[in-house]
Amino acid sequence: MGMFMQSLSFRRPKDKAWEPLREELTRLLSMYKMDAAQLEREQEAYGLCDPYGDTFGPETELLAAAISKATGDYAVTAQCVDSDFAVVELYHAGKKIDVGSICEPYEELGFLGKLHPDFWKPLLQDSAEEQALESALLEDAVFAEDQLRELTRLTGLPIFDLDAMLEMEEDF
Repeated sequence: MGMFMQSLSFRRPKDKAWEPLREELTRLLSMYKMDAAQLEREQEAYGLCDPYGDTFGPETELLAAAISKATGDYAVTAQCVDSDFAVVELYHAGKKIDVGSICEPYEELGFLGKLHPDFWKPLLQDSAEEQALESALLEDAVFAEDQLRELTRLTGLPIFDLDAMLEMEEDF
C-alpha cells in the first residue's frame, strides 16, 4: 500500500499587510472548517495537509481559489493516490490556471493531462532550476510523492511536507 495524502499550500505575499490578510485567511479557513492556527506564525508559506487523504472534500477547489484571490498569489492543491499518481492544481489570483497529473492516473479515471511547467516558473525559488521543475511535473516516478517532495523543495510551498504531516497525525 502506498501513500495517500492531500494538501493545500500557499505563500504569504510580501506586498500585503499581514494582519488584515491573516484575518481574511482565518475567516476563509473557518468557513471550510479548516484549522487556522498555523497562521499565527509568521512564515513564508503555509500548508494544510491531510495525511490520510480523506479530510478535504470537493470544497477544497473553492477554498484554494478563495485563498489565491485573497493573497493575489499562487495556491497549489495536491492529492496523492496510493503513491501511483498525484492530481495537482495550480491557482493564481482566484483562478485555476493549471491542472493535471504527476505520473499516470488509473485508467478508469481517464487522462487528466500533463501539467504545464511555464505556469509554475514564477514559483521557483531559484530560476536556474527550470529543468528540475519540468522533471518534477512531467516525468513518471516510482512514487508520485517523490515528485511532490521535489516540488516542495523547488517552490518552498509545503505541498508534500512530511514534518507537517507527522505533526498533524498527532491531532487525528
